[in-house]
Amino acid sequence: MSLSITDEDPHDTTEFRKVFNPIASKSKIVYGDGAYDSKSNFNFLHSKGIDAVILPRKNSSTLSRGSPYRAKIVRRTRNIGRDQWKKEVDYSERWRVEIFFSALKRVVVETIMARKLRYQIHEAVMKIYCYFLLRKNTVVS
Repeated sequence: MSLSITDEDPHDTTEFRKVFNPIASKSKIVYGDGAYDSKSNFNFLHSKGIDAVILPRKNSSTLSRGSPYRAKIVRRTRNIGRDQWKKEVDYSERWRVEIFFSALKRVVVETIMARKLRYQIHEAVMKIYCYFLLRKNTVVS
């Protein structure tokens, strides 16, 4: 689908649009944890007509400075409470993404051994490809 390979410095929020843009037309809803809570991410999703199920930070402002869509979600979480909001939007569906990345990191390891950037990219892509092959050919009984 889409991926971004970086060193450990970039935050998830800064990579979100780059990774998600190629597949946005195939999406109706995006689940994400607080790492994706930013005005730009909410605005991007809203402009594409995609529902954002991203948990806002506890201290988020209810003012709509820069993102009325995000402010609306912040106000909703404040009005009904975070736990009720999670139930309302089925936030627990996020577990599918979390499990995938956890398993990927455990199976193919988070470190890259290659020294040159182009080989690092090849190595990362091959590890991900191998993980998908492994999943496809694994039978759970």
